[in-house]
Amino acid sequence: QSPKVSESQELLQSVFDTSLIRISILQAVYDHEGNISDFRIKLVNKELEKETGRTDLAGKLYSQEYPGIRQTGLYQLMLQVMETGEAGQIEYYYPHEGFNKWYSCMFIKMGDGLLATNLDVTERRQSEEMVKSSEQRLRMFVTASSDLIFQMDADWTEMLVLKSDVVLVGTKSPVIQWIQQFIPDEERQIFKDAIENAKLNRKMFELEHKMYLPDGEIGWSNTRAIPLLDEEGNIVEWFGVATDITDKKKFEQERNRSYLLLPQAEAVAGTGTWHYDIIANKVSWSDGMYDLFSQGKDQPIGLDIYEKYAIAECKDRAIEIVNQISAGNSVSEELLKVHINNKIKEIKINAMVIFTMVNLSVF
Repeated sequence: QSPKVSESQELLQSVFDTSLIRISILQAVYDHEGNISDFRIKLVNKELEKETGRTDLAGKLYSQEYPGIRQTGLYQLMLQVMETGEAGQIEYYYPHEGFNKWYSCMFIKMGDGLLATNLDVTERRQSEEMVKSSEQRLRMFVTASSDLIFQMDADWTEMLVLKSDVVLVGTKSPVIQWIQQFIPDEERQIFKDAIENAKLNRKMFELEHKMYLPDGEIGWSNTRAIPLLDEEGNIVEWFGVATDITDKKKFEQERNRSYLLLPQAEAVAGTGTWHYDIIANKVSWSDGMYDLFSQGKDQPIGLDIYEKYAIAECKDRAIEIVNQISAGNSVSEELLKVHINNKIKEIKINAMVIFTMVNLSVF
């Protein structure tokens, strides 16, 4: 090489070495028929040497050193750029020669060769995949756990139904007069107040409310929606879900009616009832239970009351009964002798497992 060419190459090398992007200059190699058969590496910068762990690449044939370029579409892009003269860019995964990384590469034609730039984008791609996976899991969870998925405009005047399995089945979107169409008269002001509160505070909307079901009957829904904000913090729209909780509400209403009649029934029959929430590990007693065991309402209660008051020969049976109940199993017609106020009483224990929409309980 002449001194001027050598000096120019050294200058080019020094410029390339200041870049944080991996850079190389490739020279086309032709076969006897005049077709490009490979590219010879003429120059690489420090970043590329650091990435490859090699300082001997200059003068070597690209595809011989890295045959994986023919399998990833990289080599085909290089030929295309040489043929058209137009710059080409590709983002690709390279699992060959021990790299296992994502790269973003650009080729620019320079005379009878290419200027190649290469950037490791593995962290960005992994982050994107994590976000995509999280979004997919969230979408699956929301879809599986909700009967209605909807969008609202910022003022809650127009609803777009995205999914409707039970609630608002067959509803055509968008819906303008949706409050009048789906919310009973006695619920509308409560609903509107909850909307205004959520809008004012730019917080999640959440409300259990009555609504019209597709058959015209009045049911119950748990509706939640979150505001989507612009860069200035203004509400752009709302994304929400609703779940039909009609069966849950009917169960609660029936249970409440039973609780109202319970004191009178217990007083007549001399019985007591209790409720054990297995998930929360919490026991609640009726007035009849407090009377049965002569306990004050300020005293701590629990399932161990049976073991505590059982006479000696019934202790083991009492422990077994408590274990059965704690495990969520039913107990039927179990007789147990207990010692209360210096008297021995024989009590009959029945426990039934109830599966509700929110927990597992034993009564």
